[in-house]
Amino acid sequence: MVDEKTHLVKDALWTPAHTRLLKRAASYPEVERILVNPGIKKKLCDTVTGDRSWLRKIRPFWGHDYHFHMRIGCQPGSPGCKGQEATPADDGCGKPLAWWFTEEPWRPNKNPDAPKARNLMTMPNLPRQCQAVLAASDAPSLAAVTFQGGSAAAVAVAEPQQAEPAETISSDNASMPAEASAFAPTPKIGVPVPRPRPGN
Repeated sequence: MVDEKTHLVKDALWTPAHTRLLKRAASYPEVERILVNPGIKKKLCDTVTGDRSWLRKIRPFWGHDYHFHMRIGCQPGSPGCKGQEATPADDGCGKPLAWWFTEEPWRPNKNPDAPKARNLMTMPNLPRQCQAVLAASDAPSLAAVTFQGGSAAAVAVAEPQQAEPAETISSDNASMPAEASAFAPTPKIGVPVPRPRPGN
């Protein structure tokens, strides 16, 4: 998505859908900031018109050239959560962004033996609350872990019901029935698995 030498977005890969996705993510009040590659932030700064207030949540950071991270604000009942400094009130497209397109952020580390933050964040170094979340068993259903918006209470979900086994399509029964119905159960055809990301 981003040219490693210029740190700019490759125009052939960028689509309006990327802008819409980031704008949608930034629209949620619970989202405090979204970390993207500086080239992606610059692309947004150069192309977004109209309401640009949401751009203040889009923050440049190393990496993040094919994904982004969202920081959700501390939620009620989370005494161990440490709030972060608020993002500036402007769109973030000025001097701080220009710094990313100088040599300074890309210079080799003067002290390469110093531990890097990402190397320190191992399972034993996580707060115990985070370790508990990662070690917990799966939720009983998608609805049990779906945010309902606003101040809605947590969703209590009954144990999932066993569904009737769906018909499996094979080469023996793959032809369409004479009369297809939009209300017929969807046959089980398997879930497509994404391919690994190709090497650079």
